[in-house]
Amino acid sequence: QTHYDEGREAGFAEGKELGIAEGEKRGREAGLVEGKELGRKEGKELGIAEGKELGIAEGKELGALEMLIGLVRDGILSLETAAHKAGMSVADFKAAMEI
Repeated sequence: QTHYDEGREAGFAEGKELGIAEGEKRGREAGLVEGKELGRKEGKELGIAEGKELGIAEGKELGALEMLIGLVRDGILSLETAAHKAGMSVADFKAAMEI
C-alpha cells in the first residue's frame, strides 16, 4: 500500500467521522426546532382546552349564584338558605347580591 493510499484512507475515515458528527449535530438542531414547535402547539391546544373548561365551570357557578340571588329577591328563598346552597356565608352572599 502506498502513502497515497494510506492518506486517502485516512482522509476518507476523517471525512466520514466529520460527516457523521455534522449530520448528528444538524439532526439534533432540527429535532430541537421541531420539538419546540410541537411543544408550543400542544401547549396552546392544552391551554385553550383548559381555558374552555374553566370558563364553563365559572359560568355555571355564576349562573347558579345569579339564580339564587333572583330567588332571594323574589322572596322564594331565604337569604340563609340561598347562602347555604351557594356554599357561602350570609355576609358573602349579601355582598354578592350588591355587585
